[in-house]
Amino acid sequence: MQMAMFLTILLSTFIAASVVLADEPLFASAQTVSEGAGPRDDHQVDTLHSADGRCSRLIVLGFQGSYPLQDFGFEASGNKPVNQDMFLVSCGHFSVDVWTSVELSDDGKYAERGPGDEWDLELTYDNSVETPVGKVNYEIYAAYFALDLGKGLNDISDDYFEVYGEVSKELQVGRVGIAPFARYIHLFGIDEIDLDFVRTGIRLDVPFTLPLVGELRGHGELAHAANLNGGGAVEHRHVWRGELDLTKELGAGWCVTVGVKLTEFARVTPIVKLAYSF
Repeated sequence: MQMAMFLTILLSTFIAASVVLADEPLFASAQTVSEGAGPRDDHQVDTLHSADGRCSRLIVLGFQGSYPLQDFGFEASGNKPVNQDMFLVSCGHFSVDVWTSVELSDDGKYAERGPGDEWDLELTYDNSVETPVGKVNYEIYAAYFALDLGKGLNDISDDYFEVYGEVSKELQVGRVGIAPFARYIHLFGIDEIDLDFVRTGIRLDVPFTLPLVGELRGHGELAHAANLNGGGAVEHRHVWRGELDLTKELGAGWCVTVGVKLTEFARVTPIVKLAYSF
């Protein structure tokens, strides 16, 4: 409950500042780079979609103070910093990416020191449909996660798959963009993992203009993840999760993002990411 109140206060402050400082509508330019909207670091995918069907690419180089598994509410890297990078290709409504995490520590050998090291292959389809309440966005996602849960990255028996479906509705209040969403997630392992989550929440996107800095774009997310069938090593608990970050466009396809991830039962995690789209 204390984490939920903390996240709510942070997002309320963010909204209030956004209403005053924003100078252009939401969804008119590049979104931020973070985990919340789809595949990891995939907030920019919408801007990569091309009306003439051409494919676009996105490279993300990221560093975090730790690797929180936000839906689970615990740290994958044992509170050690991580380097997390991604290469994504978007064609029409489809995108595919390769994502990797590397724990920045000397504790053991790479690929044999726990879930701070990881390789993922992710596929996403996103589109929208007209409904009686206006346009509703939807997203379908499937991924293979290569993990070390005690057997090393080279052993597939502790790897798992994730699929999810999400619906969201984009709204605009003044200059502030608001997108409530709901996501149903199913995780199933090659060996034992079989879990379901429901994540519901709200995302905020807004532009800023600050003296000496210029144009920035802010992103915030507050969500609640309900673990429907946790057991064994995975606790059956509900987790409040959030993120606040700012992105600065550098020109020529480059942008930089700084922010924090906030996860109940885990530490506050600073993030820095450099992205290039082409």
